Amino acid sequence: MLFILPRYLDPLDREILERALEGAVVMLSDGKPHDLDSDDELKAELRRELIEIAQSSCITDVETLRDRLLNAWAER
Repeated sequence: MLFILPRYLDPLDREILERALEGAVVMLSDGKPHDLDSDDELKAELRRELIEIAQSSCITDVETLRDRLLNAWAER
């Protein structure tokens, strides 16, 4: 699964963000309704939120990033 992430990230950071995003998408897509029209819109919104979380928190753990993303998404 390919996600477009900013080019200024090093390969390890990109991999961490891709895995966190993929995990969040899977968890949110498992039969749970969401307000967006398509999975592409869901991924785009999650990607933006994840990058904000990663930049502001300096977290490098995939599961922690995914959990923070899911918590932020649930608060919407």
